[in-house]
Amino acid sequence: MADRFPNELWLKALGYAPNDTLTNIALASHRFCDLSRPHMFTTFAFHPYAMDRKGLLLPSSRLVEKAAERLKFWLSDAIAPFVRVCNVTPFAPKAAKYSTSDQPYILLDPFFQELGAFTGLRVLTAMGVHFTQTGLSTLCLLANRVFHNSFFDPNLCPNFCLNSAST
Repeated sequence: MADRFPNELWLKALGYAPNDTLTNIALASHRFCDLSRPHMFTTFAFHPYAMDRKGLLLPSSRLVEKAAERLKFWLSDAIAPFVRVCNVTPFAPKAAKYSTSDQPYILLDPFFQELGAFTGLRVLTAMGVHFTQTGLSTLCLLANRVFHNSFFDPNLCPNFCLNSAST
């Protein structure tokens, strides 16, 4: 029966299924895995660090490694083209033990360097994000195809950005 049902109709029907259902459907067969993938990976939530009064905080090195692996997975050729929405926000500081780091952008920099891999990206929301020079350059390159829903706090912008804006 599944062979007689066109892929286009399956894709339309799968678009209404919740993510946990899509996961189960993807496990049923290779065909359903391929058909469900565009719907399973439409929204990527990324948390490059936590913030408090001390500044930017990172979780343990083990959690940073896991976050880097997760980022690499989402940026892979098999997943990245399906991402339509990307939400970048800090970790909730209560979720794990965090500490200051001499490399607070260890996750954020690779994210901005590879953001172009999300070829289907339509909405980028960034809240509480420190925009490094790499990040701002990437945003400029994506300006024609991405709606940026970001709030810029002058305290979070690098000095070079503020200095050039005031001249």
